[in-house]
Amino acid sequence: MRYLSVMIMIFSLGCGDTSTDITAVATPPSNNTVRSVKSDPSYNTDVWEIFVRTGCSASSCHGNGAGGLSLSTSSGSYSMLVNVPSDGTGEILVIPSNATGSYLTKKLDGSQGAGSRMPLGGAALDETDMKNIENWINQGAKNN
Repeated sequence: MRYLSVMIMIFSLGCGDTSTDITAVATPPSNNTVRSVKSDPSYNTDVWEIFVRTGCSASSCHGNGAGGLSLSTSSGSYSMLVNVPSDGTGEILVIPSNATGSYLTKKLDGSQGAGSRMPLGGAALDETDMKNIENWINQGAKNN
């Protein structure tokens, strides 16, 4: 019984107001932005954002110009994609108004026939990202 009383006293000493020693830390806002398929996506705000978010524009991938393609900036990457042949196969990376024939979509969906699906070593793009890239191409691959 004496042991139980001592234990209760020890545990009760641990209870109390400790707010003077603890600094509150704000929880950062959630980064779970709701993405949706757009009928006429913008290259600068929708398509290039996909390259950035999925790591394609990182220095370890196409941020350093791997495969002859640099995705490090929005304006620079656009000029390296549209009506430009692939260094590897010579196929046009982005054919305006023709997502099915564009080598970029083939590399992203794994139907390119040679080489690896992109992003290399990463998860395949989800349906929303693929549709937005395809829609951007099919709407003329505008630099907007």
